[in-house]
Amino acid sequence: MGAFVMIGSGARARFRANEERGQLSNGLFIASIDPAVTEIVGCAGFDFVIIDTEHTPMGPPEVLAHVRSAELVGVVPLVRIPELSRPMIQKMIDIGAEGVVVPHVETAAEAEQIVRASRLPPRGDRSISVMVHATRFSWGNWLPYVEHSDANFLAVPIVESQAGFGNLEEIFSVEDIDYVFLGLGDLSVDLGVPLGDPVLGDYWKRAQELAAKAAKHLITTANVDGIQAGVASAVVHSYDLRALDDQVRAILGKARVSS
Repeated sequence: MGAFVMIGSGARARFRANEERGQLSNGLFIASIDPAVTEIVGCAGFDFVIIDTEHTPMGPPEVLAHVRSAELVGVVPLVRIPELSRPMIQKMIDIGAEGVVVPHVETAAEAEQIVRASRLPPRGDRSISVMVHATRFSWGNWLPYVEHSDANFLAVPIVESQAGFGNLEEIFSVEDIDYVFLGLGDLSVDLGVPLGDPVLGDYWKRAQELAAKAAKHLITTANVDGIQAGVASAVVHSYDLRALDDQVRAILGKARVSS
């Protein structure tokens, strides 16, 4: 029987190591169902991917393929699930996700539900699952796997509405919520302003203040002015397919100029 081997250092350990070096953790949303994309992103040197099941056709089989690719190249696999769902969080844990990113969280009670769904008793209420990819399908791996998971699994709420920002201080106060994703795109829609509106910068600065006060950390997208100077620990730069679209259009544009 082979011993449990975790490829890479784990999500929390990876993020904290970068923080100690004064570096941002860099990530990319994954929308393509092809796991080769995650392999490419990891080989390029990204710290993490967020495999997106909220806005893509991906389900558990596709997520599992991406997780395996992530493990192959040592990039941290996080999964954005469609909604706050205990069964979905359990399924992503069993697949081997290093964390779940949960959209539309607006209260501390909802953040606490994410934590409880991702922790074993007595802290949480997730169930034991051994014959799954996360444990390499072995009872003999259960205890080292649990030790690794408890130390590294990230329960990440996305705060992306005025109501959620109004409760951000309380959300930061939840035990084991160490990272909060700021969804500035959906916030702009909720506020009725374009994504580049200065009011979003005000929300960002307030979030920085609250995170620093709580000794917690922020994850957000890379389209916020001043992000390098703040307390953000991790930045998601784009979608894989958007990066591909940009490159394809750039190639065609150059071809037309030179022809």
